[in-house]
Amino acid sequence: MVEGIPGTSGSDSQDRGVKSGLAAYPDVKIVGDVAGMWTDQVAQAEVQKWLATHPGQLDGIVVQSAAELGVLRAMQQSNRPMVPIAIGGESGALCYWRKHPTFVSAAIQTWPPGDDVELMWNIMIRTLEGQGPKTQSILVDPVKLTIDDINKAIPDKCSEDSDKWLNVGTAKWGSKTYLDQFFLRPADPEKFKH
Repeated sequence: MVEGIPGTSGSDSQDRGVKSGLAAYPDVKIVGDVAGMWTDQVAQAEVQKWLATHPGQLDGIVVQSAAELGVLRAMQQSNRPMVPIAIGGESGALCYWRKHPTFVSAAIQTWPPGDDVELMWNIMIRTLEGQGPKTQSILVDPVKLTIDDINKAIPDKCSEDSDKWLNVGTAKWGSKTYLDQFFLRPADPEKFKH
């Protein structure tokens, strides 16, 4: 049974989403909320304050990217035993996992910023090329990362202080063939002839 998991988020709607997801697990008891505002520095300061005033049992922390590195730093500075922390794609947090392979069992990458920009760029170019979007929203599946994936993607001599991001690549996250289904006249946006 999980006794306590504080969560960090940046908005009420995101917070409701996390809580509704955790509601499926009745043994999870949420012991606090912290607004990390998707920023490492804010998350670190707010989690440090929370930890200082809540000395009880803590079994894990749910955090939304981009704040996991700040939460990890807060835990390290608290002198408490490390607990699993949800990890997205911040390289410093992934480096910590590489150096501590039993830290978590998987990371879920839902928002690799570089890949996100490339995805948006490809959608915009296709639209400007006249490919005729069928919808105004395109969803992509999250990418699950294992420790084996991290060992391949993150160098052995990585830095736990890195605020860079691991991009999983649009081939895994939003490939050209995946985008084709959202357009009336799909074509490779890089082969446009005017």
